[in-house]
Amino acid sequence: MPSLVRDLQFRAVFRAEFLHFARDPVLFRGALLIPCSILFVVWEYSGSPLVPAIGSALTILEPRLNNFLYTSPREGEALSLLPSRWRSVVAAKNTASALLLFLLLFLLGIPIGFFALHPAGAKLWGEAALCLLTILFPLLHLGNLHSLQHPRREAGWSLGDLAEVVLLLLTAGVAVIPYAILSSLPHSTLWCLLYAGAGALFWWGVSLPQAERLLRTGRVPGKAT
Repeated sequence: MPSLVRDLQFRAVFRAEFLHFARDPVLFRGALLIPCSILFVVWEYSGSPLVPAIGSALTILEPRLNNFLYTSPREGEALSLLPSRWRSVVAAKNTASALLLFLLLFLLGIPIGFFALHPAGAKLWGEAALCLLTILFPLLHLGNLHSLQHPRREAGWSLGDLAEVVLLLLTAGVAVIPYAILSSLPHSTLWCLLYAGAGALFWWGVSLPQAERLLRTGRVPGKAT
């Protein structure tokens, strides 16, 4: 990973991801998600106020997780025309998405938690961050595969986009099962960190080379429509 961080293409793509996200129209999803999340957390049986914050963050970032080649309509073609190091490109996009996910958890969790009947303390914030860490690398790996198999030139408010969001949330619901099991064990934090570490190694050693191989050879199963 240190060599990637020094890679100029990694740094350029990583920086571009943040600059583009700041003006991405998909951010307007938050205008709908935040009021809905607040209505949910004021319900007596809502549970943790950070659960809707995680769901909202995933909903906003769905195009960057499940459609990383087309955060803009012509990005895929532009990258293919340049002498790209595909491993650097995918790693940069995945790393930016991971950091944005934690940033959005924080930015959304504060206003949503303000209205919650059961405010989130430091312990709950820690548990939410640990939960997010355990599901992160499975979501990145599956998102990479989905991005290559079912690319979309644009992401917005269509029924297809809604279906993609539902798919991502269902995938996250399955990915959280190991966390639910590990969090019930003694020394649960250690077990969760070990699980997340194993996920990171899998992402680095399997997911990135697999995505690079598909992109480099051009044998991508599916075409953008």
